[in-house]
Amino acid sequence: DGDGGSDSPSVAPVSAGSPGDEASRLRPDSEVNSVYVSFKGLTRVSPRAIIGECAALGRVRRMGDLRYALEDADARLKELGLFKDVRADITVDPSGAVDISYVLEERKRELTVSGNVDKKGEVTCDVRAVQPALLGGPLCATGSMGGAASQAREFGLRFSTPRF
Repeated sequence: DGDGGSDSPSVAPVSAGSPGDEASRLRPDSEVNSVYVSFKGLTRVSPRAIIGECAALGRVRRMGDLRYALEDADARLKELGLFKDVRADITVDPSGAVDISYVLEERKRELTVSGNVDKKGEVTCDVRAVQPALLGGPLCATGSMGGAASQAREFGLRFSTPRF
């Protein structure tokens, strides 16, 4: 997850304009005219594959609704299992426009190799590989192979996605 055990989104307000009108723009009943969402830090994941996870942000009409929409988008992005870290940088414009820039750290490929020799001298070996963001989307591929020297080998390939 990479969220450090926190249930709320990691949000860093970047700018809210001049101090005089900041309080009036950030009141829960203040109107939101538009919400812009962008993603930074993506190398394998396509922005088109994850923008749907932020759909609640497109329905925000008041500042009070923004927190719940951010929590929803944050939870949905983390649920994909593609990112080690999810952070939102937010700018509120005097006109009521909200700019949300998600800074995402993608999970890397994983390769695990393990072996064991038991008391009888039997050797076992397991190999596991994980490829997140297969084909640029939320699809994850996991391959594994294991077995003992005197037994048949086991092979497995699994594809998973949190949503269809």
